[in-house]
This record gives sequence, C-alpha cells and structure tokens, in this order.
Amino acid sequence: MISRRSKDILVVDIETGNLNHEVNNFEPDNCTICEIGIVNLNLDTGVVDIVFNKTCREDELCSPSSWVFKNTSLTYDEVTKSDNLRNFQKDIQDIFNTKPVTSWNQGFDFKVLENSLKNLEIPLKFWDPMLVLTDYLKIPHASGYGYKWPKLQEAFEYFNPGEIIEQEHRAIYDAKIAAEIIFQAVNKWPNLINK
Repeated sequence: MISRRSKDILVVDIETGNLNHEVNNFEPDNCTICEIGIVNLNLDTGVVDIVFNKTCREDELCSPSSWVFKNTSLTYDEVTKSDNLRNFQKDIQDIFNTKPVTSWNQGFDFKVLENSLKNLEIPLKFWDPMLVLTDYLKIPHASGYGYKWPKLQEAFEYFNPGEIIEQEHRAIYDAKIAAEIIFQAVNKWPNLINK
C-alpha cells in the first residue's frame, strides 16, 4: 500500500538475451540481462525522471541470435562491450531499497532480476500494471472467454485513443511508457493507488 505521503514509485524494465536462442525467450534461467532502465514516477504529478539507464552483460554471454538483437536497436556488439552487470548491482540495489518497485509483467522481470545469480532483491513491490489493469481495460481474450493481459502498446492506446506508439523494446523507453500508463490508470481509477 502507498500512503499519500509516499507518492513516488520506481518502474523498471529489462531487455534480455537468451543463452540458447532456440529455447523460449521467457524462460528466466535462459535469460541474461542486456539492458536495465529505471524511472521514478510521482503518482500525484505524473512526473517521470530517469534514475538508471545502462546496457550491460553477464558472465555468460547471450546468443547473438537472441530476439532482442533482431527486433530492437540494441546490438550484440553494444552488449558485449558493456560493463558487467555485477558492476552495477550495488547501485541498482540501493535504488530498489528506496521505494516500491513495479514493472510491466513483474512475473518475468522480477524473476529475472531476483535470480540468485544476480544478487538483487526487490523488497517492496507495487502492483503489476499488466495484471491489475486486465480487468479494467477489458480487452477480450482471443478464446472468447474473459480478458487478456494487455500489451504495453494496447494499454497506451486505451488511455491515448488515436495515438499509436511503435514500441521500441528498449528498457528506458518501455519503463517511461509503463510509468505514463500507471499514472493515467490511478487518475482514472483512484482506488488503484492503494491496490
């Protein structure tokens, strides 16, 4: 729960590569972090400030055939020349320790970030906008039953009719978009502030 005095949260996004590109991109044990973006969102004003934005690599390098290198502007060369994630661990942990943290699809991002090899912990979690907004945005599931988890683009377009974003799938960009959506959601549905 967020008290009205504590009006800031952190929104994090990661981009990952795969150790084995033939295995599902969403298997956390197959993922290495290539980029981390963290923004601070003031829930009263909607002001978004960049807190952390770095490309990185891990000890075991991901495959150059990973989805992220085929579908974004991030390059394998950029990742291999980046500092090791462990050089940023203390800075990232210090940031995570300051206020509640969320991400679009916490089930994946948090599992990767809190993997024992990364030595990171997210002590205070804010609600997952992808899961919580499912019942608010009411995007029909393809099966015809219930609602689907909204993609970042779909949620953005719900709150900004007529505006279409081309999702860049870069960490800081996606973190900013998620923060904007969260701010719009808590303004439309004030009960979400303490979800």
